[in-house]
Amino acid sequence: MARGSRLSFSNGIIMLFLLSASLVMIFHANTHHLMPLYAVGVFLSFTLSQAGMFVRWLKTKEGKWKHKAFINGLGTIITAITCMIIAASKFFHGAWIVLLCIPIFVFVMRKIHQHYEQVKRDLDITEINDSLIRKQPVPTRIILPVDSINRSFIKAVNYAYTLHCDNMEIYHVDVDAYATQKLQHKYGCLQLDIPLCCEQAPYRNINETLLHHIEEEAKHLLPQQTLTIIIPQFVVTHVQKNILHNQTSLLLKHKLSYMRNVSIISVPYVLHE
Repeated sequence: MARGSRLSFSNGIIMLFLLSASLVMIFHANTHHLMPLYAVGVFLSFTLSQAGMFVRWLKTKEGKWKHKAFINGLGTIITAITCMIIAASKFFHGAWIVLLCIPIFVFVMRKIHQHYEQVKRDLDITEINDSLIRKQPVPTRIILPVDSINRSFIKAVNYAYTLHCDNMEIYHVDVDAYATQKLQHKYGCLQLDIPLCCEQAPYRNINETLLHHIEEEAKHLLPQQTLTIIIPQFVVTHVQKNILHNQTSLLLKHKLSYMRNVSIISVPYVLHE
């Protein structure tokens, strides 16, 4: 999954392209100035590969391992000496870049590897049995934020009814008294059996007020119960026109993704232009 269609790490190839292109531009495509970088890097690679083979023969001791270990050990010494000579003599001609970058790259890649290992440990299931699945459904609580009564909201409400949940709430952040009264009137015309909760936000901090409300509701959840947030979202078919619309829902989903026991459902309404 991490590899591209040609079974190579596409992101790594792109990174190498950007780095190599940067070096070509910095050194004005002068191959003579780029040689110290290449020489230090390639002889360091030779040294590491020879050393790796030398250690392998010492550990496995397979077949005629002694003379193979001698050859690889001699190769390690020769390439290491060559690498140090080039690095010292060409240090101020660009070799310092390699000597600086390689430790940094190794450190960063080790940190990335540690992150992936930590994610693997957190997601791993040590023992698989039927107790992992909740065969008896636990009632959830649904909050559906609303800004105005429109087709996007209607689609989200219709979807909410398909979940057959008796504990639902329509939540509105009041930043304009007139707009809120208008919304309450339209909502009353719908004759829904879902309560409408309006909360004032005098500083017009809509997302902060909504997130605080969700956090308070999450504190009262029963064990193994989840809080489901249904977010109506209209989708513009022309990508370049997205900048003309407020991306409040995207910011909200980003914040909600860090909350435990909170599930997020986006209900898109596609605008055909």
